[in-house]
This record gives sequence, structure tokens and C-alpha cells, in this order.
Amino acid sequence: MMEQRFNQFVEKLIGNFKASLRRSPWLWAVVALLLVLLAIRGAASKGNDTATPAASTAAIQAPQAKQYPTPPAAAVESSPSALPTQVATPVVTTAPQPPRPAPTAKPVTSYTLRAPGTFVSQSLALDKGFTTFHFSYQGGSNFIVKLLDSQGSDLELLVNTIGAYEGVTAISMDKSGPYVLSVEARAPWAAEVAQPIIDSQPGAKSANGTGDGIVYLSLPSGLRRLHLTNAGRSNFIAYIYNGAGERKLLVNEIGGYDGTVAQSISGKGGTFAIVVRSSGTWTVVAQ
Repeated sequence: MMEQRFNQFVEKLIGNFKASLRRSPWLWAVVALLLVLLAIRGAASKGNDTATPAASTAAIQAPQAKQYPTPPAAAVESSPSALPTQVATPVVTTAPQPPRPAPTAKPVTSYTLRAPGTFVSQSLALDKGFTTFHFSYQGGSNFIVKLLDSQGSDLELLVNTIGAYEGVTAISMDKSGPYVLSVEARAPWAAEVAQPIIDSQPGAKSANGTGDGIVYLSLPSGLRRLHLTNAGRSNFIAYIYNGAGERKLLVNEIGGYDGTVAQSISGKGGTFAIVVRSSGTWTVVAQ
């Protein structure tokens, strides 16, 4: 029943539309234009429907690209820093040992003293044997130096002069122990106390000096002659010391001197110290 009424409605609508076209011919142009527009739109829709699946396919296929995992082992092994650390094994070699040096000589004992005037030193620890004393004085009055033992007893008068002084003298200590220097002066002075080893000193065949001094001569064994001269006016005293610190008097005169003395050198000879006390110039020559 409903379908019959719908068909009647459509037929009536079409009849009215045809009557309208007969009364208004321009409606044909409108209908034709609508049909053209519908045709263009259908063509465009068809093109879009064709392109869309391709784009969609591309969009879908992109995530489905096959993923390849990074091979960590190959990347690490190709780097030199990833190689296992090698610990070098020390190689122990025994190099030939150089010969041991000969024992060095005993260090020389030495002291340096200074004072502006009269002075008594602290104890000086000295060994038995040859000992030198070098003094300098800047005053114009008495300059007297004595060597004392630890009890204060006089052992040796080292210097006894008036006025400025520069000289070296020596004695042989009878034993090791503490000693004291007693200085009488009215001006600054300085002293150096040492115990050199006579045998280690370079010796000469002749020597000379002025005032109190020490020289070293090289003397072979046997009977030797020593020629000494002195140009001073006061005492002229000369001693000879061997390597053991033993001494012998060579000359003890007053004023000028020119003479030769004999000296017996035992053993293989060697270096000897000549200790001179003089107020002038002097010479010593081994003959």
C-alpha cells in the first residue's frame, strides 16, 4: 500500500516538473549545468579515491620496513680501545756489577771561629795526629793564642805577636779528645782549625813563603838534604812531620839563615809537611 502511494507521488512530481519545463524553457539550461557539475565532481571524487589508497598503502608500509639490530659485538671488536689489556711481564736481567769504589778517606775535621776580641772557645773535638791552625788578626796590639786541654792547662803557644797577623802553624795532638783555644786580642780575628791527611796532600820539590806557614814536600826514601833560607830578624823555626804526625826539628835560629840539613826518610818515602815559623820570607828546597 505504501509502495503504491510512493510511486504515485513520484509520478506526480515528475509530471509537475515536466509541466514547469514547458512553461519555463530556461530551466533546461539550469538542469544541464547541474548535470555537468555533478559529472565533474564525480570524476574528481574518483581520482581522489584512486590516489588515497596508494598514500594509505605507503603510510602503512613505512612502519612495516624491516628493522636490523645493531651488531654490538662487531662494533666493539673493531675499536682498538676495546681490545683486552695486555700486562707486560717484567723481564729481570742481571747486569754486571761495577767494582765497588775504594773506601774514601776519613773526612777532615775542621772548625771556623770568629770573635771581636778576647775569647775562649767551646770544646773542639780533635783526633790524635797532625792539626793545623790558620789565624788572621786585624788589630795593632798583642795577639796571643794558646791551645788548652779540657782542664784548662796550657799545651802549646800557637801565636804570640804584636800587630796585624796572617799565618798558619801546626802541632801534633798526642791523643784524641776535647781541646780549647784561648785568644787574647783587642780587635776582630778569625781562626780555622783542620786535621788534613799529610799522605793525601800533593808534594813538591821546593816551596817558599812569608811568615808562619806550612808546605808539603815529596821526599823519596834514604838520606835527603833540605836547604832552607830565611830573611827575617826574629825566630826562624822549622819542623818536618811524617804521615803519622811524628815531627822532627830541622832549624831553630834567630835572624837570617841559609843552610842545609840532613833528613833520613824511611820506608818508601812519600809526602811530608814542613811547618815554618818566621817573621820574614823563607824557602825550602829538597836536594
